[in-house]
Amino acid sequence: MARKKSDSQLLAALAYPLWPVALVLLIFEKKDKYVRYHAFQGFGFFVALSILSIAVSLASMTTVFGDIIKVIFWVYAVLAALNYASKAYNGKKFKIPFVYNFLKKNVKEFK
Repeated sequence: MARKKSDSQLLAALAYPLWPVALVLLIFEKKDKYVRYHAFQGFGFFVALSILSIAVSLASMTTVFGDIIKVIFWVYAVLAALNYASKAYNGKKFKIPFVYNFLKKNVKEFK
């Protein structure tokens, strides 16, 4: 049975704030290209945030304002994830800077 469009949009939206959902979708969803596109980008976004988080943590150790820097970073990360989820839920196919380019160059399946 074919999945309703709104189901695809919901799954695509959940890939951004909940990286385990993106990983599960990458493993099990093979047919819905819209869901796979956002699952790839959602998981790539999580990986990029993880790398940036380590860099921010290391950088914040050397400054007096370290905790403020970390809070600003995580507020931005949460707001960005919610923004991307909203766009995916509304049926938009968009590109996250750097993440999209990296995936396009390195992942054959990503289109």
